[in-house]
Amino acid sequence: MQIKFWHFTTLAFLMITQANAQMVEPGTLTIMTHQDDDSIATEAVVLKWEGAIVEPMAESFQKAYTQYKHAKKRFILDISSPGGEIAEGDRVIAILMTLKKTHGLTSVVQRGATCASECVPIFLQGTQRIGARASTWMFHGARKMFTTVPDDNETNRNLNVFRDAGVSEAWIQSVLPYMRKPGEFWQTGSQLKENGSLILTQTLDDFRELPVVIPPFDPQLGPR
Repeated sequence: MQIKFWHFTTLAFLMITQANAQMVEPGTLTIMTHQDDDSIATEAVVLKWEGAIVEPMAESFQKAYTQYKHAKKRFILDISSPGGEIAEGDRVIAILMTLKKTHGLTSVVQRGATCASECVPIFLQGTQRIGARASTWMFHGARKMFTTVPDDNETNRNLNVFRDAGVSEAWIQSVLPYMRKPGEFWQTGSQLKENGSLILTQTLDDFRELPVVIPPFDPQLGPR
C-alpha cells in the first residue's frame, strides 16, 4: 500500500507541475539598436528575449519585425529561455523564417544563459548561431500537457527542425534514446561544440576581455 501511495502522490505532483508550467509568466522582449549600445552595428537590431515561450512572444516578434524590417538589414536574436509551448514556438519560427528571406538572422545564447526545450528550435533558425561555452542547454522529447511521456510523432516533427538547420544526424541519433523516454538531457555549450552537434556555428569563449579602466590618481585614496 505504501508503494502505491507514493506512486499516486508522485503522479499527482507531476500533473500539478505540468499544469503550473502552462501558467508561467511570459518572457520579455527588449529591443536594442546602435543608439542604445554603440557595440551594435548600425544596420542591425537586437531582439533580446528572456523567459518562457508563451503568448504573446510571437506577437511581440511580429511587431518588432514590422517596425524594423525596412530600417535594418540584420536581426540578432539574443535568447535565454527555459522553454514553453510548442504552438507558440511554431508561430515564432514561422515569423523568423519569413524574416530570413530578406534579412540576416544571427541567434545568440550568452554566457550564463540557458536555452532549453522549445528554445532550441527557435535558436536554430539563425543562419549564424553563436553560443557561449559557459551556456546550458536542455533537450527532451516533445510532451503533451499533464504527462512526462514524450509523444514520438511530435518529437520526430521537432527533430526535423534540427535536421533542416543542419544539425549533425550522428548527434541526433546519439541523443534520440534520451528523447524517447521521460527525462531531460543537459549539455553545456562546450559539449555541444566538442561533440560535433553543429548546433553552434561559433562559440563565445569562457574569458571575456574588458577594456582597461584606471581611475584617476587621488592622493587621498590609500590601500583598502
